[in-house]
Amino acid sequence: MFKKLLTIIFLTPSLLIAYIDEPYHETAFIGPAHTFYGLSYYSYYHTKHFWDSQGKRLPSFNPFTRKSYRLDMEHTLSSSQSVFVEGGYTMVEERLNGNSRGIEDPEASWQTLLYADTRSALSGKLTLIIPVGPKKSCVRFGQWGGEIKVLYSKIFDHWKIPFWIDMGLGYRLYGGFPSDQIRASLSIGWKGTARFWLISSSQLYYGVGNGKKDANQNNICFHPNFRLLTSQVQAIYQMFDCLAFNIGGYLHLWGENIGAGGGFYAGSWILF
Repeated sequence: MFKKLLTIIFLTPSLLIAYIDEPYHETAFIGPAHTFYGLSYYSYYHTKHFWDSQGKRLPSFNPFTRKSYRLDMEHTLSSSQSVFVEGGYTMVEERLNGNSRGIEDPEASWQTLLYADTRSALSGKLTLIIPVGPKKSCVRFGQWGGEIKVLYSKIFDHWKIPFWIDMGLGYRLYGGFPSDQIRASLSIGWKGTARFWLISSSQLYYGVGNGKKDANQNNICFHPNFRLLTSQVQAIYQMFDCLAFNIGGYLHLWGENIGAGGGFYAGSWILF
């Protein structure tokens, strides 16, 4: 009964209402077999500036706001295999291109453990991007795609303080729009107490420049050849063994053909 109640609390936000602004945290470690993990969160992003194709920061004269609700789920098939399903719903407000809303292109992934010991792990991950409809401004690309990625994680103890690092390097490709991308990530986590920890992350999305031109290019998001470097900080509090809450903020540090600015997110984790 208690687990059913927690599940209702966890899923209720989806009844009320990312793209690349999310509580990003991928790890090479895979949890115990037959465990379900879920992340439900709300994300807010706002900007009045963008970087042009040369990386120059300019005013957009187009206040842009995006509000998203996302649900990410993972199920461990065994101690070395895991599957993921990720999806969301986004609402965009902007004067230049008009308001839009809709379902994001969902992603399905499979991760396998390549090596592991008690303090480190190396994994490979394959992702399939599934279009749910035609391209929609700043909501979805509307293109089939895929990604192959390598993840590495290691646990440290320094000055009797436990912390860890997670690193990822991958290549994402699309069916003609947008550009293929090299994607890299680095996260550093610190466990302050048994129930509280902090995670700082940086991500690089580097388009290789092979994206086809689009009739309605948007300099804030979904340009065919964008590049972006972001930084995020989030705090997580584990209220129960099966329920945790997180809150964080993010900032776009550099880009080309993409919006500047930043935002925040808040959500909950559940596992059983």
